[in-house]
Amino acid sequence: MRQKSHRPPVISPRTGGPLVADTEERVTRLFDVYDPDGQAITVKWDTGGNAAAGFQELSASVIMLTIDGRKATKGEYSCSISATDEDGAETYLEIPYTITENRAPEFVKGAELCLDGVGATMLFNPYDYFEDADNDRLVFTYSISDRKTVAAQETKDGLLELTALATGSVSIAINAADPSGARAKNTAQVLQRYD
Repeated sequence: MRQKSHRPPVISPRTGGPLVADTEERVTRLFDVYDPDGQAITVKWDTGGNAAAGFQELSASVIMLTIDGRKATKGEYSCSISATDEDGAETYLEIPYTITENRAPEFVKGAELCLDGVGATMLFNPYDYFEDADNDRLVFTYSISDRKTVAAQETKDGLLELTALATGSVSIAINAADPSGARAKNTAQVLQRYD
């Protein structure tokens, strides 16, 4: 009779590639942890002393790692998971991760808008004029130089609806802020043509 060879526990990430979070985001990764011979296993984890890494056991065979960039400074770090079976066979997985610096939003192009006559409206999409390299959701604030010439109202989807109230032109100061408070600003010119 042939004896089956003993295999150590398996620790397998469900997704591969570098584990990267910026200083304002949370990133998660799932790991399957099991014994291919069906033995009971003991799973341990080590955050490497960094508060940015946190582990949670979702089930007997699934561990979730969360990297919270808000709890660390920019740098290279590592944490680990180990699994030991009843016979003492152990598997150890070191998990390197990187915390990157937040990048501020950027103004990418000027805005000169034209409304065709009193009562004319248009939608202004600020994301056409600002970008964020971290793909953060930006919060926009506006300041209009003359609210008697152009009225502005933010729509529920984040656009700015402009309505011409009188002939003339106005400047709209636009500030874009990411969740960490990094900002960019610029001005859009709005011209209301004569009827």
